[in-house]
Amino acid sequence: MNEFAGWQKVIFEWKKVQRMKKLNQELYDQLGGTFLYILQYARKNNIILPNTDSLDRMADRIHHLMDEIEQSSDETNTKGN
Repeated sequence: MNEFAGWQKVIFEWKKVQRMKKLNQELYDQLGGTFLYILQYARKNNIILPNTDSLDRMADRIHHLMDEIEQSSDETNTKGN
């Protein structure tokens, strides 16, 4: 494999990673928004959900994981410049 083909492969893989990152962010936005809406709706309408504490911890964990992903992404982008 020549150098040009090697770089093409690297760029192709980088684009796939960026696409997956974008899809993960969109999935987080959609699922997170839905999840929070359900929790708020249940509280507002006095609907008892089983394991509400567990659901709250899950929402916190999702938020924490996305923060880690964003920090990792920011570090990668900073190092690349």
